[in-house]
Amino acid sequence: MTLLRRSAPLLLLLALNATSRLAAQTVHVVESTADEKELLVRKTLPLEPGASTAKVRIQIDATMRMQTMDGFGASLTDSSASLIAHLSPEQRDALMHEVFAPDGPLGLTLLRQPIGASDFSAHGDYSYDDPVGAKSDPTLEQFSARADERYLFPLLREAEHLNPRLRVMGMPWSAPAWMKLNHSMRAGSLDDRNVDVYARYLARTVEAYSMQGVPLFALALQNEPMNENPSYPTQAMSPEQEAKLAATLVPMLKAAGRSPLLFGYEHNWNHLEYPEKLLSEAERLKPAGSPDLFAGISFHCYGGNESAQGAFLRSHPNTRLWFTECSAINSSPFAETFLWQAQHLLMGAPKYGARSVMLWNIALDSHGDPHNGGCDQCTGLITFEKHGGETQFKRTAGYYVLAQAAPYVHPGATHIGAVVAGSGSVMAEAYENEDGTDALLLLNLAPAAATIGVDIGAGKESFEYTLPAHALTTLTWGTPLPMVRDGLYRLAIQPAHGERLALEAAPHQSDLLERPLGDGANQLWTIHRLASGRFEIRNVGTAQALAVSSAGRLAALTLTGTQIAPLPLRIAADGLCIALSRTGGCSSAGAEGRLPGDVLLTPIAAAPGILTDK
Repeated sequence: MTLLRRSAPLLLLLALNATSRLAAQTVHVVESTADEKELLVRKTLPLEPGASTAKVRIQIDATMRMQTMDGFGASLTDSSASLIAHLSPEQRDALMHEVFAPDGPLGLTLLRQPIGASDFSAHGDYSYDDPVGAKSDPTLEQFSARADERYLFPLLREAEHLNPRLRVMGMPWSAPAWMKLNHSMRAGSLDDRNVDVYARYLARTVEAYSMQGVPLFALALQNEPMNENPSYPTQAMSPEQEAKLAATLVPMLKAAGRSPLLFGYEHNWNHLEYPEKLLSEAERLKPAGSPDLFAGISFHCYGGNESAQGAFLRSHPNTRLWFTECSAINSSPFAETFLWQAQHLLMGAPKYGARSVMLWNIALDSHGDPHNGGCDQCTGLITFEKHGGETQFKRTAGYYVLAQAAPYVHPGATHIGAVVAGSGSVMAEAYENEDGTDALLLLNLAPAAATIGVDIGAGKESFEYTLPAHALTTLTWGTPLPMVRDGLYRLAIQPAHGERLALEAAPHQSDLLERPLGDGANQLWTIHRLASGRFEIRNVGTAQALAVSSAGRLAALTLTGTQIAPLPLRIAADGLCIALSRTGGCSSAGAEGRLPGDVLLTPIAAAPGILTDK
């Protein structure tokens, strides 16, 4: 099989005059039912003045502000990626748009990526340092992410360009075999003498992802550290060792200018003693006065229930929580899976503080393959079915559960109050997006329809709607405001003569280089909104921060620790600008490449796709 590049259309990352999907005074409805009679059916309702008089009422309380959401998603495992890579170009393009584009209709905004092999690796066990002709590689001379360059990284880049709000987290199922006491990626534990080299391995992995144009939003140090199953890549890790690994890794990441969030635990609801001990050890090991080693704790669904998150928050009120894995199995009927995942994951996990809701594989075939040991009944969001020589797609219950939230509850949305009165069978969770739109998720657990009224703004406006039996319903309203969104951008200038150029960073150099538009990570910049209202802009390839010099010119700075370089951004009629001058609009570069005015953040070309030559 030969993989070739193909061109793709430009994607504008900021649409200032985009047509709103929410017309004024209109509520948009998307609905799916457990009996499959309705699957992502769309409707509209009028938003009326005054309070509702319905027996079952839901009061939206925007003054009750809870956690900020990071997204809804799943994993583009090696198995999922291999299936997608072997589709025809037309099928692959259509499926990638369906899964990742904001109008999808799935529109995932969060990906959780195994680092190296997991139980869903199409080509068996592998890590990013499998030494050839040697028993070990303590200097990491043979470190390479080449195993994932054939189809996984190209698909990740394409996903990010289809949805600029997409965030990617990474985590290993096992350290390289030579670092472990049993010298195998299956079962066993990390040799404590190799904590330092393993920390360097993980730091190199973060760097490798960035150089591929896929910066990691978050990193967990061990998937399911209490799981030592010998049938697939796993690794036992004690809370003490995980805390020690974090204390070793964090300074390395800071020195390299990388700042992914660190998630701790990454295992089931029913063993809270592990994250309790982990945070205690991390507090003991961190330098005095420094930030916490872990951003928070992440959970899976395979033991206990979501109320454990609430119990943990009561004892650790300042800890952030994420829900990051649950897989359905092929013996479970659609209705059973749909209602369980809707109740306990989509509604229940955020109710108890989770900032994300994530399922497992995006795609598997009808036999649950390719898999590398471990779960032989797991299903993906999409099942690939062969009919003759054609591949057809079957969307599973998990697909429809996530599709009710991912396109409508944006990364950065605030979880707000939604108080239900008059019913014990209707669940409600509400969100306020950063652009001013609102989303309300409702689940009717009853086997009969229920008419509900929703009051907005202390009863100043309302609407009524009849929820079908066993329905999961999303209602959205409001007109989105123009805003600067976090995501991937390219900095571009237009010389007086010739083609538009990109501003590129170079390692250990503050001057920006003017280069033809390309695909390299050094031409990609991430924008992150700061609490002050300004923005931090960092280069994906070099991790340097964009700053304004004393001469009023842009420069790339290497920052360490918690240093930041805040910049003002302005939305103007002709684009999104770094406001270096007081003039309006987005001006181009002056003569001889000088930058006296603003610099336009422009569309970036979609990542090179892949073609299969069979």
